[in-house]
Amino acid sequence: METLKRFFVKYKSPLLLLLLSLLAYAIYIPWFGFYGDDWSYIWYQHLLGFGGSGDFAAYDRPFSAMYYNVVIFLLGESVWPYQILAITLRWISGVLAWLVLKKVWPRREQQVFGTAVLFVLYPGFGQQPVSVEFILHFAVLDLFLLSLLILLISPGKPAKPYWIWTVISMTASASLFALEYFIGLEILRPIFLWMVLAERYPRAKERIRKTLQYWAPYGLVLFAFLYWRIFIFKFPTYQPGLINDVLSNPASTIPGLIKRVVVDFKEVLLDAWQSLVRYPVTNDLVKLYLAVVGIGLIACLIYFYGLKDKNQTDQDANVFNHWRKNWHLQAGLIAILSMLAAGLPFWVTGIPLEISFPWDRTTLPFMFGACLLLVVVLDLFIRPRFLPLVLSLLISLCLGAHLMNAETYRQEWDHMRSFYWQLSWRAPVLQPGTILTSDQIPLFKVSDSGMTAPLNWTYAPDYHNRNLLYKVFDLDLRLDGDYAGIPQVKSGLPITHDYRSLLFSSNTDSLLVFYDKRDTCLHILSPLDGAISGLPEKINRVLPLSNLSLISESSSPAFPPAQVFGAEPAHDWCYFYQKADLARQQKNWSAVVDFWHQAQSQSLTASDPVELLPFIEGLAFQKDLNTAGQLSEQVFQSAGLRSRLCLSWSMVFNDPAMLQEHDSLISIMNNLHCELK
Repeated sequence: METLKRFFVKYKSPLLLLLLSLLAYAIYIPWFGFYGDDWSYIWYQHLLGFGGSGDFAAYDRPFSAMYYNVVIFLLGESVWPYQILAITLRWISGVLAWLVLKKVWPRREQQVFGTAVLFVLYPGFGQQPVSVEFILHFAVLDLFLLSLLILLISPGKPAKPYWIWTVISMTASASLFALEYFIGLEILRPIFLWMVLAERYPRAKERIRKTLQYWAPYGLVLFAFLYWRIFIFKFPTYQPGLINDVLSNPASTIPGLIKRVVVDFKEVLLDAWQSLVRYPVTNDLVKLYLAVVGIGLIACLIYFYGLKDKNQTDQDANVFNHWRKNWHLQAGLIAILSMLAAGLPFWVTGIPLEISFPWDRTTLPFMFGACLLLVVVLDLFIRPRFLPLVLSLLISLCLGAHLMNAETYRQEWDHMRSFYWQLSWRAPVLQPGTILTSDQIPLFKVSDSGMTAPLNWTYAPDYHNRNLLYKVFDLDLRLDGDYAGIPQVKSGLPITHDYRSLLFSSNTDSLLVFYDKRDTCLHILSPLDGAISGLPEKINRVLPLSNLSLISESSSPAFPPAQVFGAEPAHDWCYFYQKADLARQQKNWSAVVDFWHQAQSQSLTASDPVELLPFIEGLAFQKDLNTAGQLSEQVFQSAGLRSRLCLSWSMVFNDPAMLQEHDSLISIMNNLHCELK
């Protein structure tokens, strides 16, 4: 017991950081999936074998390939290992930041640890659940911090250990070749080194010489990267337009740049913390929220108030107060300078900085300066005895904000799982070349290129070729946009779309249009559905090309990959709707009615009146006109569906097999105000 107690006392700071990291990011791991570019990295490896994920990454960051190749080879295709690794890397970044700051300001325990915790919990970056993509970012951040820590502790070491550690540290610093995000933080290296050397070398001239001596190897790495990035690899994606603009028109460019810097500082220093005022609305989430915030608050209060040294002498206190005055100026200037340097890569290339998906990733290099500056301001204006309480409250609210953020990702994954399962129920087989297309897709954490990965994985799991068989097009991007997509709404036109090293070729006869809304089933649309009012404008435009013949039945239907999407969910209303809609397409009216009775036996109801149309047609063709009429009255209440409802009844009325029911059909259609055609 005594050994355990000593362990917790000795490692209380890293352990608290671990607890807070788990509270912030780990609770929802069982309900997370893949998001953003996660799909591309995982699926490239599945499609092309070892090295596939690196093939995707190498397009704009060739040295990042080894990170993804090795990690994905080791962790496989399940979601949870990547979530655990991502949280571990985030926790390590906090521990390393704490050790670095403690080396620079050894007397500022509360402020140093508070900065490290906020650095881990910074609410401006909300993509922690995007675990595969950001493994690289946090691995490179950790290597930078490790390199910085080694640099700060190595001066004064014997020659042999010093050079061994220097080689390790330089190797870690070379990680910026894999990701340029944190290059601006290199400015901290000579500054922190200068401060750490102050005690050993109080004379400025000698300290300058020693600072340059110790920093020189890292300067070589930095200059080597800049030369490679600017003159050899150059700029494959975003171009350094700011430089040309400044040279050609400085009078208008420089004021615009200053405005951009001010706006971005506002984003990372003020707007990022607005998420702390988000609160849950459902009872279950309220309980979880209060539990997480409460545990974090109590743990932080115990920690921060426990840091106070009650045996401190008055003389020590005076020294401490003198250091306190210097600390505000030092830390504040360093925080601002680090943010200015952090923003340079984004300002030069015009990459936006926003506190929303997906551009909140650009806040990553600002986190250090933003959190340090916040702690400086709090320490400057809040009395020392209240500072632990304020820091604890702030940290606990950060936990709550990340919990709320995680809930949005959980909902996103629930919807994405539902989407692909419903698609597999509705379309057991899709013809190669099919382009699944829609507008206003309610999936906000993944692009249409990301959705293409699980589509191919579902319908061609054993296919391994760079020529893709299936594609998802978001009409917002692929119709009348600047990106490759549908050239015109016209039959028979070729479509080509290359995604990095993968190729896709098809034509406009292979479009399959869908409409997906929150809280309803997935709707695969036919040209007849153009009679539905309220559909997005671009969906209406391409609907005449929607080709249901691309869908067929099979004794071996497609299923989403179980290692990612899990087992098939329970058969709810949407299952019976999708199977009935498939049976309607095949004019298997008895199967449609059978699915209706199965749904009714479980007391399932439609999530949208449009989902009753297949059953209305099936019941009508099976001559259960009474039930079909009753369902039609429900659909009739939705004014936007009346024209489409009349089309269904017109098909029934004009079918020769229904000749004996014409009088009853005329009565029903008259009640629905449908014209006889």
